[in-house]
This record gives sequence, C-alpha cells and structure tokens, in this order.
Amino acid sequence: MTNEQRAEMLLKKYGFSFHSIPKDEIRSLLETEIAHHQEGSSEYIRLLCGYLYCIGDSSDVSLLEMAKYQINMDVGCMIDQEWLDSLKNGGAEEESVRGREDIVKRFISYYQNYFTAENVIEESLVNSLYFRILQLAQSVVDVYRGALTPEDLERFEQVMAVFQKCQEPQGHDYGNLYDVIDGEDGIWVLGEDTTLPKPIQECWRLETCLLSCYIRLKFDDHNEVIPQDLEMQAEKIPDFIAFMETHFHSQQDFYRCFDFFSHTVCY
Repeated sequence: MTNEQRAEMLLKKYGFSFHSIPKDEIRSLLETEIAHHQEGSSEYIRLLCGYLYCIGDSSDVSLLEMAKYQINMDVGCMIDQEWLDSLKNGGAEEESVRGREDIVKRFISYYQNYFTAENVIEESLVNSLYFRILQLAQSVVDVYRGALTPEDLERFEQVMAVFQKCQEPQGHDYGNLYDVIDGEDGIWVLGEDTTLPKPIQECWRLETCLLSCYIRLKFDDHNEVIPQDLEMQAEKIPDFIAFMETHFHSQQDFYRCFDFFSHTVCY
C-alpha cells in the first residue's frame, strides 16, 4: 500500500471530528512511522502530524520534532514548522504564527477534498493551479513591497500583464511567458544579482520559482517541447503551491519555501 493510500484510509477512519480521535492512537501510529518510515510520498506522516497538532498540546512537540528532523529532509519540509511553534506558544497568534483556530481550519480545508479524485493533475486542478500561482505571485510582492523599488513594482506589473494576456482565449504565446521569466533577460536574472539588496533578490527568486511552475504546466498542458531549464518534477508542483499557501506569510519564510522548491520540485 502506498503512502497516499495509507493517508486516504487514515482520513476515512478519523475524519475531522477531533474530539473523538484518540490521541494515544495517533501518537502510536506516528511513533511507528518514525521508527519504520515507508519511503515514498510524505503525505501519510504529514497527516499524522497534522492530526496530532489538532488534538495535541505542548507535550506533543517533542514527537513532532522527531518526525520533522529525524527522518529526512523531504519529510521535514512537509511537516509545518507553524504547527510546532503554535503548540509551543499555546495556540496564540503571533507575527509569524497564525492562531490555532485558523491553522486547524486550513488543515481541514487542505485535506477535505484531497482524495476526491485520483492524485493526478487533471484539467480542473490545473486551471485552479494557474489561478493560485498568480495569486501567490501577487502575495510575494505584497510581502516584499516595502523593500521593492518603483522599478521593481513596474517590472512586476509588466510580467503580470503578459501572464494575464495568456489567460485570454487567443493568448497562447507560451514562448513569450518563458522569455519574461527564464529567458536571457528574464526576472531570474534579478534573483541571481548579488548587487541587489537581499530582500529584492529573495522576492525575484520566489517569483521565478512560482511563475516557472506556471509555464511548465502550460507547456505540459499543450504538449510543447520542454526547455532544459524548465525540467522539473511537474507532479510535485501542486505540493509546492500548497506549501507556499500554508507557509509563506513574511520575509522570514523565504528560506523554507525556497528550500522546499529546490528539494521537491527540482531534480
């Protein structure tokens, strides 16, 4: 049985009635998984950790830390640091940590429809991914806005205009999308420019990651030849987008989001 199938069975068994989920069972399952981790998708162990967060307290932090830090980097990236921070502070809302009620709601929202269809990038999912990626691109600029120059903001608006054009019925110029992101003078150059202030570099690096995912999905969707610098694990793009939506709230979140992309989406 794959880890995806194990996660699906776990959801069917426990659902989201957290008051009726026995914490001892969840802890036991998690301890077993840490000791005998099954390679493959990290969704099963992430779900166990999420359940433990939703029904747990500060006494469960050490077990969650074992799951996050003692297996491997892929698993560690999938287990939300915010869950640990929230249990440590008693569920209070802080600058870089949402309140517990909000975190639990997002956990439910993420898994509520996770297994309603086969775990593939279907047309409806791809369409929603396009929209979510553009939303995240705007969110990144909003987070870094105070550090960006007027020229940066103008450049971003120009980039977004190209992507919005692509959304129109006759707007399928995917080569143009590629040029503004990954081409010779694309925004990737700004992310690698060490003469720029660090926050500006970070902003353009995340924009390059996100919008390169968008372009790769478009190329796949229309059976275009994939450029070498867009070779990535496209099936992992939804995981990266979900990770960004869950974890990117401030400039301090750059490294964990960039690392997740590097270790999960990139070859």
